[in-house]
Amino acid sequence: MSSSIAPDVNRRRDRRRAGRVFLVGLGVTVVLTILSRGAARRREQALFDDRAAVQAQNIARELTTPLEAAYATATLFEASNEVTAAEFARFVDPQLARHPSIFAMAWIPRVREAERPAFEASLAAAHPGLGIRDPGPDGTFSPSPTRAVHFPVAFLEPPDPRLFGVDLAYDPARLAWVEPAIAHPDVYVTPRYDLVGEATTSGTVAAYAPVFADGARNGTEAERREKLRGVTAAIFRLERTVSQILERYPLDEMRLVLREEGTRGEEGILYSSTGEALGGSRAYGQHRLPVPVANRRWEIELESTDPLSSPLPYVVFVLGVLVSAFVTLAVWLWWRFRRLSHDVARLGQYVLTAKLGEGGMGSVYRAQHVLLRRPTAVKLIRPEYSDKPEAAERFEREVQAASELSHPNSIVVYDYGQTPDGILYYAMEYVEGITLQALVENDGPMPPGRVVAIVAQICGAVAEAHGRGIVHRDLKPSNVMLSVQGGVYDFAKVLDFGLVLVRGADYGPPVDDDAEMIGTPHYMAPEQMSDPSQVGPPADAYAIGCMLYFLLSGQEVFHRPTAYAICLAHRNDPPIPLSQRATQPLPPALVDLVMACLRKDPAARPDVVTIGEQLVSQVGVVPWTQKQAAAWWRAHGGTIGQRAQSAASTQVLDVRLAHRDTIPISIRR
Repeated sequence: MSSSIAPDVNRRRDRRRAGRVFLVGLGVTVVLTILSRGAARRREQALFDDRAAVQAQNIARELTTPLEAAYATATLFEASNEVTAAEFARFVDPQLARHPSIFAMAWIPRVREAERPAFEASLAAAHPGLGIRDPGPDGTFSPSPTRAVHFPVAFLEPPDPRLFGVDLAYDPARLAWVEPAIAHPDVYVTPRYDLVGEATTSGTVAAYAPVFADGARNGTEAERREKLRGVTAAIFRLERTVSQILERYPLDEMRLVLREEGTRGEEGILYSSTGEALGGSRAYGQHRLPVPVANRRWEIELESTDPLSSPLPYVVFVLGVLVSAFVTLAVWLWWRFRRLSHDVARLGQYVLTAKLGEGGMGSVYRAQHVLLRRPTAVKLIRPEYSDKPEAAERFEREVQAASELSHPNSIVVYDYGQTPDGILYYAMEYVEGITLQALVENDGPMPPGRVVAIVAQICGAVAEAHGRGIVHRDLKPSNVMLSVQGGVYDFAKVLDFGLVLVRGADYGPPVDDDAEMIGTPHYMAPEQMSDPSQVGPPADAYAIGCMLYFLLSGQEVFHRPTAYAICLAHRNDPPIPLSQRATQPLPPALVDLVMACLRKDPAARPDVVTIGEQLVSQVGVVPWTQKQAAAWWRAHGGTIGQRAQSAASTQVLDVRLAHRDTIPISIRR
């Protein structure tokens, strides 16, 4: 912004620029944080993959190595046609000790129906009362029916009396497990099944190794089927097997699932360290390793339970925010340093010396004309109002109209223009004094004679404006300044004629064509809310009635919790008679005049000239003399002088910021 712009405008622009710098820095920080988090995740994923690969290889080795026990036991039976239970036990016990993951070892011979009596006799010799039998659904056992071939459990280590003599052929599915072992004379791993006598799924699998007679292992399938003597079985409880493996190779902040390859979710799970499928609470990293276990394809899944532990993303974010804040502060200080020489800024022919205040439409500064050295008030219109396409034309017409007002009770507009940056401004008469708003707030309701004398002056200024086609639209106590002018006390000045509604033919069409509702809720006429485009002089008459009501009673016409509710009350509700709200006796004619100004129908209100005349001719009002006014100013002039700058700021403000009930509003229909 150029040096012609007021200091506070520059400061606001500097703050916006600094805010943009910080937002850019914050955006860069977020991007860098995301990138660093991705890099950290990739690094930790690589570390996890290395650990998981080693862990998976260890588990896979421990799962496949015990299968050799089934094959070795089959070799024992092929080497000898007569293997006793004692020999079987002596052979497999070292296997069980070396491979603790094996739950049990079994010998399951093939017994033809004709061979059944001899087998049952030998079984009964070792286990009295037992023969080839089938388990029932209720857990009891019954002799197996006549079958062409039986596959009963003959030897079992460790021994389990429930399983001796149980015929594998009782279940066609289990009998079918022998077929692949015959077709491919190697170890065959069964699907997961339940042991006989167990009511729940135990996660049990068995490794079958076929035993052939007379060297038929290397013969044709027909020869192997004819010479099949039986199968040896290494039985595994997967939960016990994997748990024992994990005792040797702890997971170390990993979750493990062992499943049938090609399955997902809960389907096909053989073992889970958490009792469920992975992925529900995944932190980062997942590793899979296919494990061929004889004829089956299992898959080991490992997943990290350790959340992303690298501090890099957090360090990047914190440092980024700190650097962004530092750079923002440095840039802002640099901009501020560049503008230090412009604290007293120049605006055209005016030097701005101090900020007086800020309102709804802009900021106000005390200034001096460069040549005349005349005290001046300069108002800068906010950019949001200046930036409208029609703003400059509209502003020019309004200020031209206001500058032609010559009534002594109207504020004098000296000059107007637009800065190189497009900010609209106008210069006006600077007045030191006190607003009617502040006067009532400090002293309470005013005497009727003083009110009549002051408001009659206001009516004179407004009447001249109406005669020139100008409607003020925002008359209120905070827009009227009392001062001492040329030895005259209680001299009233009507302020803020800079943004008015011009309806005169000399100034073209109404400048308020966008139908904005402009004003202060406590002093707005009903038609300002119903149809802003049709607002005319009666709206100012209504505002004068509201001012009289306030000055005489110390209270606004309507008290409501919100500005919207106040507007609705002015439009719809009858006002409480002034005589009921006033705390001092008032002449009936004065009360009637006030209530006439507050009529809802614009056509029923007296015009401003009539109001002024009736105020001057009031009967029963004790006149307020210049002597009384001088006495009041002598008593309060010192206090007013101390607050001159604060009071002066209100002369050109749209609002008194301390009073939320008098906030002006601008609402588009």
